[in-house]
Amino acid sequence: TKQDYSAAKADFDAAFQINPKNAVYVINRARCWIALNNKAEAMRDIDLAKQLGATVGDDVIQAAQALKWFIPLVFAHVPKSM
Repeated sequence: TKQDYSAAKADFDAAFQINPKNAVYVINRARCWIALNNKAEAMRDIDLAKQLGATVGDDVIQAAQALKWFIPLVFAHVPKSM
């Protein structure tokens, strides 16, 4: 469930803070972001894992790339014509 992936992501956040050179935590956190449908964070973690020297599997990269970008819509108040 979404809650399980959020909890797992928090665990990987904590693990990465303890050992910030372990790319496995980052790759697994990217998998959580994918499950949570957050492309921006998934791609950021994929890039970070690569910077740490990890080889990121094509399955992870393709799953992240398949997500749609979330662009929040902002509705401004438009006054009615007089």
